[in-house]
Order: sequence, then C-alpha cells, then structure tokens
Amino acid sequence: IKPSYKIKISANQSKICFGYLDQDHKHHVVLYDRFKNKMLYDTCVTDLLHYDDNSVNEIELSDEGEIFLIGEIQEKKFIKKKIIYRLSQISTIGSILSEKDIYFDEFWPLDLKMKFNPLNKKLCISGLSSERNSETPIGFYSVLWDTNENEAPLVFQDISSDLFKEWTGKDKKKSVTNNLLTESIHFTDSGNMLVFYESNKELTRKPYFNSVAEGPLNVSRWTDYYYEDILAINFSADQNIAWQKVLHKKQFSQDDDGLFSSFFVLSTSDYLRIIFNDEIKNESTVSEYILLPTGEYLRKSILNTTSQNLYLRIKDAVQINANTLLVPSESNGKMNLVRISFEE
Repeated sequence: IKPSYKIKISANQSKICFGYLDQDHKHHVVLYDRFKNKMLYDTCVTDLLHYDDNSVNEIELSDEGEIFLIGEIQEKKFIKKKIIYRLSQISTIGSILSEKDIYFDEFWPLDLKMKFNPLNKKLCISGLSSERNSETPIGFYSVLWDTNENEAPLVFQDISSDLFKEWTGKDKKKSVTNNLLTESIHFTDSGNMLVFYESNKELTRKPYFNSVAEGPLNVSRWTDYYYEDILAINFSADQNIAWQKVLHKKQFSQDDDGLFSSFFVLSTSDYLRIIFNDEIKNESTVSEYILLPTGEYLRKSILNTTSQNLYLRIKDAVQINANTLLVPSESNGKMNLVRISFEE
C-alpha cells in the first residue's frame, strides 16, 4: 500500500484502517473500531489479493467497516497496450467479498480518486484521462461499482474546447503538459457525484545569483509551487456531465512544499464552501466560493490574517460540523489550531 494511503478513517469516524509491511515484506491491512476500542482484524492483503506488484493505488472505508481497494494489474507483455485496475471489496471480517477488473484500452487514466457513496452503496472512482501513452489530459472518466450486482460501467467525457481554454488559457489540448490533478469527490442529495480538480505545478530552479559551477557541493535550489484554478464537475447518476464550473484562484509559494496552498471543501446540507488562502504570504485574506447544487457560485472574503500571526494550512482542515472547522496554523516550527465558525 502506498504511503499516502496507509491510514483511512470512515466518514462517521467510527472505523480506522491502516496498512503496514511485515518481516516478509508482505502488505497487511488492520481494521480498528474506535467506538468499541478494539481491533476487528489484521489480514495479509498480499496473499488475499494476489496483485502482481502488491501495489494499491487508493483505499476507501465505509461506515460499516468494509474496505475497498484499487490497484493496477501488470500485464506480462513487452509493449503495454492497456491498463487494468482491479477493484476489491474486503468484508468486516477480513475476507474478499467481490472483485472487478476495469479495462482502459483506448484512453488511459492519469490519476484517480475513490469514494464510497453511503446513499446508493456504490463505489465511485473518477480522474483525468489521456490518449494511450500520453501525459496530456483530454477528458475525464468515471466508474460506479455496484458491488451487489458486480457491475462497474466505465464512462469517458471529453474536455470541451471552451472549458479547456477557460481552464488553461490555451486553444489546443496538446499545447500543455499535465498540470491538472483530481483532488476530491463529494456527493449531492440527488445522488450526483461532484468532483474537484486543481491546476498545480512545481518548478525547481537555481537562484540567479548562484554562479558556482555545477557539482556535488552546489545543491542550492529554489522550488516554486503554483496552485491555481479549481474545476468543479457535477456527474449525474448516468455518469454524464450535468454542469462544470471553473473557480479561479492563484496561489504561489516558494520552498514550503505547498503546505499553505490548495483548498478545503466544507459540506453543508444546502451548499459547499470551497475555502482557500488568497495569497501565500504573511498578510493575506482567506476567501471562499459558495457553490450551490445548480452550479451557481458566489466568491467572498471571510478572514483577514493581517497582524494575527496566522499561517493557515487550509487543505489540512477538519470539519467539525456544518458551520465549523479546525485549521492548523504553522509558523517557525510551532503548530496551533484555529477554529473558524460561520454564521448560519
């Protein structure tokens, strides 16, 4: 299991699963019940799943304690002609309930996010797609896995020319590299899937004043982080695009691993709040987009950090309820928690 997905918490906070490597370099998954304060099981997924490279791309955990995994199955061929993802469902006692293979032939996935919908009990997967052996996104894909029927239709949608131009400022889809990433999946009361994508890139360069010749001792580098526009796409129950909106923002920082960039989505019963730092500097403002189920939105400022010694890591926030979130603020190696409350 890849490091970013070693720990997963269910939506209702009752279950936690995490992975580790044993002494034989086999992958294990542990399921723990926080409310009952006990471990439910420890199972070896290397033996259970038989993935060729023991690689899991994403992991999801339902409130009931079912674990969903997705991993790539490696074809034993010299020339790679397709990508195969295997979906696996592990029961609350650590056994395999069902599996399903997804074949990407003509279009290949560039990334993926996965989330379980508790309303219709389907596993939702989405990401950016490209032509075979390309790194340039040309569209989106979505998979809805109905584990009861073991059906998982795969649907592709093109990036329209108008959307591509608004998103990138370019006319031709092959004129840019892949700076777009799938960030998160959310669900609406109507059963639609709302996916957020973000434009971000990382550039490393030498300081202009560094004239020392190249060598092992010359390691001075600047790393620039750009986190820019957000794309929100609402997929209907039949996996067609109901609406799509570009939410503009520009965030630039240097040598901070992008800790203070990106955004956080706060969910309410009526709308979503997309919260972000306007600029990554000592004195700035925190803004939000209020996004309605219809795709209409409103942008406004919610907080000024001037003279408050706040350095908010917005993307690491935790939602407490529909009107409150906790945000870590980090400065000079010290961490504080900031409570932000919104009026009803």
